[in-house]
Amino acid sequence: MNKKVKNAVAILASAATLLAMGAFGVGSANAAESPVEVGDNNGTIVVHNVPAGHTLTAVEIGTYQQASSSAAGSLDNVAVATPSALKSQILTAANTARDAYTGSPALSAVDTENPMGWVANNFLDSKDSPYKGNLRNFVTALVKGDTSTSPATPALSFDVSATSYDTTEHTATFSGLPVGIYVIKDTLTTGHGDETASIPMLVGTTIGNDYTTLNGADLGKVDMKNQLETFVTSFKKYASKLNTTDLTDSNRAGKLETAKIGDKVEFTLEGEVPNVVGFDGFTYTMTDKATAGLHYDGNAVVTVDGALKTSDVTITPASGNDPMTFVFSYDKLKGYTPGKTIKITYTDTLTTLTPAHTWQKNTNDATLEYSNDPADSTSTAKIDAKQTKLAMYSVKLNNKKKADGSVMTGGKFKIYEGDSATGNPLNFKGDAGSYTYDATATGTGTTTEVATDNDGNVVVDGLPDGTYTFQQTDAADGYTHSTFKVIIKNNVDGTADALPNTDDADFTNTADAFGLVGKNTIKQNTLDHWQGIIEVDNANAINQLPLTGGAGIAMLVALIMVSGCIAGGTAVLRRRSAMKRN
Repeated sequence: MNKKVKNAVAILASAATLLAMGAFGVGSANAAESPVEVGDNNGTIVVHNVPAGHTLTAVEIGTYQQASSSAAGSLDNVAVATPSALKSQILTAANTARDAYTGSPALSAVDTENPMGWVANNFLDSKDSPYKGNLRNFVTALVKGDTSTSPATPALSFDVSATSYDTTEHTATFSGLPVGIYVIKDTLTTGHGDETASIPMLVGTTIGNDYTTLNGADLGKVDMKNQLETFVTSFKKYASKLNTTDLTDSNRAGKLETAKIGDKVEFTLEGEVPNVVGFDGFTYTMTDKATAGLHYDGNAVVTVDGALKTSDVTITPASGNDPMTFVFSYDKLKGYTPGKTIKITYTDTLTTLTPAHTWQKNTNDATLEYSNDPADSTSTAKIDAKQTKLAMYSVKLNNKKKADGSVMTGGKFKIYEGDSATGNPLNFKGDAGSYTYDATATGTGTTTEVATDNDGNVVVDGLPDGTYTFQQTDAADGYTHSTFKVIIKNNVDGTADALPNTDDADFTNTADAFGLVGKNTIKQNTLDHWQGIIEVDNANAINQLPLTGGAGIAMLVALIMVSGCIAGGTAVLRRRSAMKRN
């Protein structure tokens, strides 16, 4: 099921209008109006935007006694009475709601006989939003029961179930109802614990099919508003700054591909203030989990609708395998305006790669945990934000002798960023065979020349997306020195002209001048898709060259020059010996 169609939080505007505008208590219609026959079982309620996994039940809390109309299809007045079996509960809820706001009159002796009529005449407000005020407090108190006793008593009996569900239109219909005012309760079914249940909804029925409005407002209709959809669309995690550069939707991906060890990345978490009305407590916790290579700098800032609220939030930095958490208390959430933007920013320093040279990336993801059932404050659900990846890549060189394919030890390389071996070579930290690019590296342990291990291999990690020139600076006596380029592209979305594993990286390379490194012979490591492996052949004889022509002539000249130097040196020594004998 689509997560974007899962939560319902609503109070019915038409029901508020019905309570506010009607003539309540048992009475008679005005003479200028036409009386409307009130049938016993011809009321209808249709609830829209009902996702799968929700069960709706209803209870009648007010009965239509008389109604009148001055125009066809539209009611002007409705007289409401209180069901005798619920009189005590409605009276208790009315007093509870009245106590929450000042200004409402006390119930008279007559009102206590028809507390629903008193509610209709006095709870005409909707303070701050449709989810606050005496009317909402009344419905909440009525459903929860008398919380001054333990357990809360008495509780409403929601004994009327929706008669049909339309999975195409996402509607639930109650038909054949005794006409009146109903409270509808939403219950999550088994297996839908990641969703959010609605707070109780208040709605008045139609009177048959002929009377469907009251003073222009719809009767018998309610839309279940989707708070989870708000959570899903509003909860975001993104990198907002790289060092001093602001990141935008248009440049974020490209800039993050240049991130390297020592860089600082500002992350932003965003959400919306939840609607906590109807809840006795509310969990709203953002959890941020980063790999070990990202070090939190301890500078989180929290704002709500642009106002600084860092002190309102309990922030726990990551420790070991435990992620960083931002906990918003129920008491603080009640003071915020629902729907306003929550924003958290903080900075991480990129310090190391992930362990063991496996999956050369650091990731930073986030989860939002939130309360999902007003009837159970301990019930929560979670959604995840899109993961932020800071990709760094790895290149492994396998040095071999061209003659027989055996291991070639003693090789050294310098690596330059760009298309040529010019400027300053990159700085690395590490030991023979294993190095990590660190732009901030200085002093002991820092080198601009990487060396192979005893197996002829050298791995260089921490390379951002880009082009790199590998220049062989040392080899065994008499062997060639190769220079070639490696081009690394991010391919997370599978858009590059990639090697077999298209989900992570795309490696290509140029050939060296002698053809000992073949063009695009770099292979993606099947166990570590962020690493490219390339073989570097080393030759010490002209017959080992795979190419002829210019490359072959260059190799021949190089070998002749080496041989000539040796021979020339020998001749000089011989002449000097002959002169001494003479």
